[in-house]
Amino acid sequence: MLKKIGLFVCLAALSSCSVKGLIFNSQDNNPQVNESIEKNAKDIAMEGGVRTVKSAEYFNLEYSARCRVDNNKKEILHTIPFDREVFKLERAGRNDALPKYMVNDFNFEKKQIDQVVRELFAETDITVHAKDGPYPTITGEGVSGELSEVLSSVVASGDVYYTYNAKRKYLEISRYSDFVLRMPKDRYLVISALDALRGAGMSNLTADWEEGAIYFNGDKQVEEKTLKLIELYEKEPSLILYDVVVFRVSPKNNGDAINWQEMVDGFGSSRIKAAKTGLMGKLLVVDSDVDKKSLLKFMNDRAIAGVVSEGVYIVPDQWKGKFEVGRCGRPDSAEVRLSLVSEASFLNNKFENKMIVDSVNGELSSYKIGSRVNENLLIIGIPAKAFSPNVEVGETAILLRPRTIRLIKKEK
Repeated sequence: MLKKIGLFVCLAALSSCSVKGLIFNSQDNNPQVNESIEKNAKDIAMEGGVRTVKSAEYFNLEYSARCRVDNNKKEILHTIPFDREVFKLERAGRNDALPKYMVNDFNFEKKQIDQVVRELFAETDITVHAKDGPYPTITGEGVSGELSEVLSSVVASGDVYYTYNAKRKYLEISRYSDFVLRMPKDRYLVISALDALRGAGMSNLTADWEEGAIYFNGDKQVEEKTLKLIELYEKEPSLILYDVVVFRVSPKNNGDAINWQEMVDGFGSSRIKAAKTGLMGKLLVVDSDVDKKSLLKFMNDRAIAGVVSEGVYIVPDQWKGKFEVGRCGRPDSAEVRLSLVSEASFLNNKFENKMIVDSVNGELSSYKIGSRVNENLLIIGIPAKAFSPNVEVGETAILLRPRTIRLIKKEK
């Protein structure tokens, strides 16, 4: 079934070969972690509940790029020109070219993909390892072609990836792959991609700010979501940027909670534009003069208030974005358990905002409201004990200032 290209060496039909003798005992072909070292490391970590030092656990490379808000900046529109071919998704890591074999009349019936791949390589000196599973069952008849083409069609039929190390003669298949998303070297664009991918349910993203790249591991579904995001960027969408300030508000001397109705008199009724009630709390549309400084004064006149998180997140038009409060927050604050998930659009100088206040235990509240340029959003009345059972009193308030970024492709 296999013929070595250039040498014209014909081998027996592979579909009838046994794979019982395929073992993984070569140190070069199957590198493994020393099990005793790994076990001892786990034992030490488990003993006495020893964990990473908290200051190291919360170390965050996004902090310097994301966690800066210029509260005096009044710019609403920002433009980013970018090259047409910059956005692209690539598989990361080593993947060498396979040997030049021809496959002739390869047959398999109702076999899992890992079994098919092992049969395909049974008469080569290449070790095959299936990293995870179970794999889907497939059937093929009379499959012929170059080895790399046949392998690609086999794994693609079940949304499986392969990597090959020619030096070790080691082939690995997996339902997951390492990827790198490349984009223009712009802080706002990298943040927008991180927040959009998190909004699509992805995690464990690592950004290279100097290279304009995001590294992650995912399956076929993750790959397809990322490709859809690239398609969206190609359409030059608006990006909605939110400057976010998260406050903890506690009553003075165990007194009553803050009376938010006093905002009407404190700021003036003309500066409170609209209100929307959610399952928990309210979302207010307020004048741009209701900002971080004025809010802190208003709250501290009536309670004890402080900033626990401050940063930016960016939502591509008609896409969900996710801001994890803890990325810009104090590690010891209860609010590190909170996230904002948003879907936004900008048209005719008006923002449409869909907001979800989420926690590690699930959704707390959601709101849908419109706002205009030079208006801010203020979420009030989220009790701290709703997302942190260790906090008996106090509430969380969140101030958001929406701005827009326009993407423009450079002409060739």
